Amino acid sequence: MRNARLVLVWLLAVLATACASNATATTATSPSVSRRASATADAINPTSPQRSFIYGSAASTAASVQVSSRKLVSGLRLPAGADVVPIESTAGTTAVEVIERDPPGRFGNLLPAAQRALFERFASDPHLGGWLIVVTTLHGKDSSLSPPVADRWQRAAVEAYVRCGIPSTGTNACKAAFMAKSKEVTLLEGGMQGGQ
Repeated sequence: MRNARLVLVWLLAVLATACASNATATTATSPSVSRRASATADAINPTSPQRSFIYGSAASTAASVQVSSRKLVSGLRLPAGADVVPIESTAGTTAVEVIERDPPGRFGNLLPAAQRALFERFASDPHLGGWLIVVTTLHGKDSSLSPPVADRWQRAAVEAYVRCGIPSTGTNACKAAFMAKSKEVTLLEGGMQGGQ
């Protein structure tokens, strides 16, 4: 009887060890883990007095202006009236706000040149992270007619867009495919969000 108990204890210990090591290996390679990690690519909504996250991360999630965001905007050549500033984001996420201020023509005319410079620099430097979040904002007369919009892309989508061909103005098939890969959110007044 004593030997039977020892064998049972030994068998349970072996099974517990096997299950624990198998669970660890499965967790480390599980696609669901990588999906959960990628879901944390988020940024603080620059229009939100509550400092809420654009894509709904928990309030306890750490966010700061990332070195990659500062590096992306540093020395960027932009048309007069356009500005790009880094915003707070989660680790591994480069996040910026592109602001167009009272353009000489129609609102939105300066954005393509600013975005082109931004996308090309991000695509050319893999050290800038695996995710890019861009908040596009118009400031000035009648700008309230177009609320800020946030877009989020994985690095591969930005790189493919640059290789495919960013249009100087308007749209093309490359831009249509790129925008289809975006997770777009409209940032409403007071930090509210729509279109998630």
